[in-house]
Amino acid sequence: IATHAPALTARALVAGLLVGCVLGASNVAIGLKVGLTFPAAVTAAVLSYSAFKMLSPWLRHPFSIGENVIATTAGSSAGSMATAAGVISFVPALAMAGLPLSFPKLVAWTLATASLGILFAVPLRHQLIVVEQLRYPSGTAAAETIRAMHAETVGALSNAKMLLAAALGAACYKALVSIKPLGLTSLEHLGLEDVGLGTLTLGGVSLVALRIGFSTSPMLIGAGMLVGPRVGASLLLGSLVAWLGLAPPLAHQLWPDLTGPALFTPVLRFLVWPGAAMMLAAGLTSLGLNLGIWRRAFASLRIAQQEAHLTPTLAINPRMWLLAMLSATSAVCVLGAWLFAVHPWMSLVAIAVSFVMTLVAVRATAETDLNPVGPMAKVTQLVYGALAPGSMTTNLMTAGITAAGALQAGDLMHDLKTGFLLGVSPRRQVVAQFAGVLVGVFAVVGTYVLLAANYPIPGELFTGPAVQSWYAVAELLAHGYQALPAGASWAALVGACIGVLFTLLERQPACRPFVPSPMAVSIAFLVPPAYATALWLGSLIPGLMDRRRPQAGERLGPILGSGLIAGEGIMLVIVATLMLLGVPWL
Repeated sequence: IATHAPALTARALVAGLLVGCVLGASNVAIGLKVGLTFPAAVTAAVLSYSAFKMLSPWLRHPFSIGENVIATTAGSSAGSMATAAGVISFVPALAMAGLPLSFPKLVAWTLATASLGILFAVPLRHQLIVVEQLRYPSGTAAAETIRAMHAETVGALSNAKMLLAAALGAACYKALVSIKPLGLTSLEHLGLEDVGLGTLTLGGVSLVALRIGFSTSPMLIGAGMLVGPRVGASLLLGSLVAWLGLAPPLAHQLWPDLTGPALFTPVLRFLVWPGAAMMLAAGLTSLGLNLGIWRRAFASLRIAQQEAHLTPTLAINPRMWLLAMLSATSAVCVLGAWLFAVHPWMSLVAIAVSFVMTLVAVRATAETDLNPVGPMAKVTQLVYGALAPGSMTTNLMTAGITAAGALQAGDLMHDLKTGFLLGVSPRRQVVAQFAGVLVGVFAVVGTYVLLAANYPIPGELFTGPAVQSWYAVAELLAHGYQALPAGASWAALVGACIGVLFTLLERQPACRPFVPSPMAVSIAFLVPPAYATALWLGSLIPGLMDRRRPQAGERLGPILGSGLIAGEGIMLVIVATLMLLGVPWL
């Protein structure tokens, strides 16, 4: 499909950036809660189309397919900045290591590293999308959604209204439970004591002290609707094993004198080690099993270099690309030395490692729709555990470069696939992607700074599973096994073995339906049990919707889930802002 109407318009950019900033801010909140973030492309496509559809009687020109692609690209880029900026992973881990970053420093660092990711992807576009025509499932889905909306074959307007209604309901609920004089704060966490079971114990340990219960957070329920029943069940299983199987005997043996709320924190700090080890082992095993992706990635790079003369098909002028790459590389090296006291040669090595990982990431996400950012960042942590032993700052910072590069490159490739299918200029999409980075970074970094100023991270509300995992690996590599609590080394070894086993079994088609997701199980070790329960119950809702109306859950579940996440996420930012201003009733 070729579109001749203007694509890169101010209204398309503004619409996409507004949606992307909202979704980016909500991704910060959900990412700090449960370590998960969600793509913004389809949501940006639906909301931008619906907004202009409602305004169509007053528009001189209808909102075109090309404009919808630009809005989707800008929105997707801004929405993904929560992960690219590292505010749900390495940035809070750096603060735990004693190096908090201020707002301007974090903005400058993120702009440099995210720009590298975009520039990494540009030379690969022709080979992977035009020549090989890899699927890029999310990009293809976005293209199909846009095509269907403009053909008026789906109720995009009603879907958008449903998403906005869910967001408004979630925001109102969060506002009500946040106002202390109303006395509704306890509704956010329904524990055993709230249903008359406060005296229950297991192995002599109070289950109330372990915070067994259910969270009524709309954000968590919405996230459960998006992750699906297998991941939801895996989260529940992991939580049962961690908090009912391991926690009581651990508490009885290691902390016999602790009772009440004081018991939860040391138990969680212990469970971080088997959970992080399981996550790391599962990710590295998955990377190792995908050797074919590595081989095809480097083959694509060689072919792309051989076809470099095809400049008309490139997403950016080669000279401009080289200048931009040199500028971004220089910026990363200078900022690395200034912010983290990391020698420029180490930053250059980190950029090289990031490019290698990006080659694999853009291929992996094309074939599986999963971008293995977390495992690749852990590989960088292991590399710098050898290059810079003892330095947690260097370890975390360099892994952040890898995560930002792989994430932003993978996101752009999905967007470029959408544009390719709908006939939109890749150069215009690259401009929209950079605009998303430039604007989105202020939304996500601002959200993080507001939340961090009012809540401990990791803490009771924002447990930061990814933060704990990154910090645990950096601490282990910097200080050795003596950094682990008593008995945690054996627990980590068992967790790693389980991660490897589950990943291997996942590869067997006959076993996969019955094997828990190792990543979901590991996350359950890093969050309160009430969070896992809410995610599990949320994952059941689409199935219940399907029983009443065929395919209703499949069609409406992601819309309702996205609305619930966005609504509470934005209200969390509003509440944090008011708390920072000293409002006494919050």
